[in-house]
This record gives sequence, C-alpha cells and structure tokens, in this order.
Amino acid sequence: MPVACTLGTLCFFAENKDFFAAVGSILVIGTLFIGLGSFSFAMCQYRSTQIWKRNEFLANEIKLFYSDKAVVDVEGMLDYNGESFIDGDGKNQITITVYHLQNMIQKEMPGIFYVNLAKALHHHSEGSVSEPELKIRKRFDIYFYYIQRFSIFIQNGLFTQKEIYPYLEYHISLLNGLRDHSKGYHKALYNYLILYDFDRAVEFLGQFTRADYVRLYVDEAKRRKVELASQSGRGEDRSPVREEVI
Repeated sequence: MPVACTLGTLCFFAENKDFFAAVGSILVIGTLFIGLGSFSFAMCQYRSTQIWKRNEFLANEIKLFYSDKAVVDVEGMLDYNGESFIDGDGKNQITITVYHLQNMIQKEMPGIFYVNLAKALHHHSEGSVSEPELKIRKRFDIYFYYIQRFSIFIQNGLFTQKEIYPYLEYHISLLNGLRDHSKGYHKALYNYLILYDFDRAVEFLGQFTRADYVRLYVDEAKRRKVELASQSGRGEDRSPVREEVI
C-alpha cells in the first residue's frame, strides 16, 4: 500500500509538473516582491531618519546662532539706528552705544561711549582701534564666524540656500542693505569682510542679492586689499592683521 501511494504521488507530480513549476515560479516572484517591499520600506525609513537628522542639525545650528550674546548685540547694532550694549562688569563695566548717522553723536561720559559703526569697522591701516571699537569688532568677528559656517554647509552640499534662507532672512537683508531703516555702514562692513578675509561670508551674502551697490562695495574692497598687500610687500604697512580677533 505505501508503495502504491508513493507511485501514485510520483505519477501525479509527473502529470502536473507544469502546474507545479508555475506555482514555484509564482512563489519565487512573490518572495522577490516581498523582499523588494521590505527593502523599499527600509529605505523610506532610512531617508526619513536622515531628513529628520539633517533638520535637527540645522535647527541646533540656528539655535546656537541666535542664542549667542555676540549675535544678539550685532543684530542690535545693525538694525535701525543702532543700539547700546554693556561690556564687562563691576568697575570695568562700560556702555557702548552704536549709531549709524552723524546726527546721533552725543557727548561721552565716563563709562559711556558713542561709536559710529562704519568708523568702528575701519581697517587698522587707517588708524588705531579704540577700546570700544575693539569690543564691537570682537562681536562682529564671532558673528561672521557663524555666517561662514552656514556658507560651508551650502558649499559642502549639506544644505541648500532655500533650506537656510528662511532662518536667516532678516540678517541677510540687514547685511546686504535691503532694509530702508538700516543705512550708512554697508560699505565699511564689506570692507571689513574682505580686508579681514571673511571670504566665505562674502560668498554667502552674494548668493542672496544682485544689488549693484553690493558688487560695487565688494570690487572696491578687493582693490583696496590688493593695494594694502602691495604696500605691505614694500614694507609700507607692517601693522599686524586683526590683532583683535578672538
């Protein structure tokens, strides 16, 4: 009886081999589809995780930027007619009021200084840097360090201009002179950027404006830099560059 069953089974498979071959093919194809589906799901999860990590990284960088006291002070100095900030503590504490227009000049008192922003950003070959100007410049150096970081992010393909711009739109508009309420310092600002080698910051800002006056400021500053380099080569300008940099 077992032998007969075995022979019958073999005969059945032999007679229906095409059917079973088709079933086997369907099972193989089904397995492949299941595998592809699992792979696609895993890839979607991976991409979603990567996007989340990128967004989290950028959010942390923006948070770091806006929480830095130097950035807060610089934004105040750039905005509207300028702003006051306090430096130091105790007996060494001073108040520095930064302004843009000449008619903002007021009489200084002990521990209180009024500084024109454009003058504070002058090149050291044009005159010495006062203590209040030095404190202003240190804050701008930190500020531009952040701007250069954002430029590197774009340059290395970590983020696009469109991804970064919404977070920094107001700062970019201030730095590029696109706000009517903030004027009088942009030529000095671009001079400072170029003469003190904040090239990536200049490149970053240039991606967000086509204003003719910005290109004019940049071209003038670059010519000035060549002149200074030429003078330095002849021994005419031996002043150390940016001693005040943090």
